[in-house]
Amino acid sequence: IPYAGTRLVTLTKEDVRQIYIARTALEPIAAKYACEKITDQEIRHLSEIQEEYKRIVRGKELDAVEVYQQNRLYHFSIYKASQLDRICVMIDNLSFFKLIYGQKLLDSEESREKMIAEHQSYLDALKRRDSELIYRLLQQNLKSRAENIPYYSDVYFHENA
Repeated sequence: IPYAGTRLVTLTKEDVRQIYIARTALEPIAAKYACEKITDQEIRHLSEIQEEYKRIVRGKELDAVEVYQQNRLYHFSIYKASQLDRICVMIDNLSFFKLIYGQKLLDSEESREKMIAEHQSYLDALKRRDSELIYRLLQQNLKSRAENIPYYSDVYFHENA
């Protein structure tokens, strides 16, 4: 039956490289436009999401799915404010990879605090309506992620796909 059931996606290193090229092109642009259009109410809501994210990430029992969902809510609350609906759909189509790789980003207290600080820097840029800053921050963070993907891990990649 078409469009039914579950499909396992197999990624190669080249697939991941291309995902990050696309994300680095799309996400900073969406955030930049969001910064220009976001309302005070949306910023307050984003602050609440950030507080819940901190609570989850700093918790004793880290649930990867819960972290993923809260992180997704945070980022898509920003992107939605851009009012760039087609770009948001494209970003959404690329976001499945975050569930897999996201666990690696939270494997130490230091990396967890770094993720919280990154989120806070985006929130601060939005509060100041500094669209150039949020663009640079997202672009730098995505480039850093792309350079630090654990390519050695068979968990993530299948070269004969």
